[in-house]
Amino acid sequence: MNFYKEHGIEPIENSYHYTDVDTVYITYALTFEQISARIHFDIDSLRYLNPVYKCDLIPDMEKPALLILPNEKALEFLHYESKILGYEQPVDNYYTIQLKAADPSDKIKIIHTVEKGEFFHKIAMKYKCSPENIKLWNNLNTNNLVPGQKLVIWVDKQ
Repeated sequence: MNFYKEHGIEPIENSYHYTDVDTVYITYALTFEQISARIHFDIDSLRYLNPVYKCDLIPDMEKPALLILPNEKALEFLHYESKILGYEQPVDNYYTIQLKAADPSDKIKIIHTVEKGEFFHKIAMKYKCSPENIKLWNNLNTNNLVPGQKLVIWVDKQ
């Protein structure tokens, strides 16, 4: 830093070298207090390493947020992550992913009339959904379609 004396400021010695820190990806809201309490790392150091977060809060965002911690604390954080949150995060399986994709909120309802030669996969490709979604939306347990049959299809708003 040059000319700091002329501006009445003093440089701060960097406490951490870039090889001494690691990045953890966060996909949920979390406070510095929660982190500090579980991994025994002072909040001032969290603020120093993560100046991008205001009010000591990592907000819940669509894309993962980055949390910078010393190497040993990053490992400790990952070890205690579920306890920091206070619960185990459920693991999505195929069925829960399908249910989320089939959720009609924020979608537009379309009635499709089955034509001769059509099958679930062809209809699903047309509307950018899955055959399982079409079956779920229409309470169908069979792979058979009949020409003239009406199907409810939910498509994304555009």
